[in-house]
Amino acid sequence: ADAVTGADADPQVRVLLLHGAPDCFCAGNDVADFLNRPPLAEGSPSQRFFKAMLDLKTPIVAAVGGPAVGIGTTMLLHCDLVYAADNARFPADVAV
Repeated sequence: ADAVTGADADPQVRVLLLHGAPDCFCAGNDVADFLNRPPLAEGSPSQRFFKAMLDLKTPIVAAVGGPAVGIGTTMLLHCDLVYAADNARFPADVAV
């Protein structure tokens, strides 16, 4: 969230690029972290991140390679443009 708001405040930043490793965009959230800090609680890291993305005036571009699990897929809905590599996957559910 701090990086997103910081980028928006910097007049030299013209676009925010979100990417992961070539073979994995996002492995999703740590389940133990979700249990210890519920994502819907006011001021939680997830809430702060999505609020920052919603308020962002700078365009957001995502480059997705490999799986985009959980929050990795959800965040793409807030992007202005999403590039998906041939190996990009957007799993509907993941077996734990």
